[in-house]
Amino acid sequence: MVKLEISYEEYRDLKRRIEELEREQAKAKVLSIKRWAYQVNELPIDTIRISENIGSIPFFRYSQEARETWEVFVKLAKHVHTRVTPYEESTIHSWTRKTCDKIPRKCEDLTYEEQRLSIEMLNELIPIYNKYFKLAHPEICIIYRDEKRQFVSVEDA
Repeated sequence: MVKLEISYEEYRDLKRRIEELEREQAKAKVLSIKRWAYQVNELPIDTIRISENIGSIPFFRYSQEARETWEVFVKLAKHVHTRVTPYEESTIHSWTRKTCDKIPRKCEDLTYEEQRLSIEMLNELIPIYNKYFKLAHPEICIIYRDEKRQFVSVEDA
């Protein structure tokens, strides 16, 4: 059995580093992918839904309930943290990459700081997307049984 001796300063530095890693790990757990939706100011609009039906004319609202658009935004939020591989000098004034760039597969693969940056980005991008979704879809066509068509304005939620 081999004994490993370290100085008190090395022990203290290692202990401090372990505590830092534990804090980072705890923070990362708080921001799992399921929790990102609660961290953003608003969710992206995905579709238009009937909100209520008063008389013969239904009222429509923009809906943020579906997941497809949210998944696109999450993918973009991970993509911004693509691990950029270094360039190596192969010959004089010629550079090549060692390997290809890697996109993080899971949100948990990101550090706490990378997750915070992604959420900050989403808080800026989603309102822009929602603005243009509303401009592109200000009304919806409804078709009655007698095939009469009518355009109805979509209301904000």
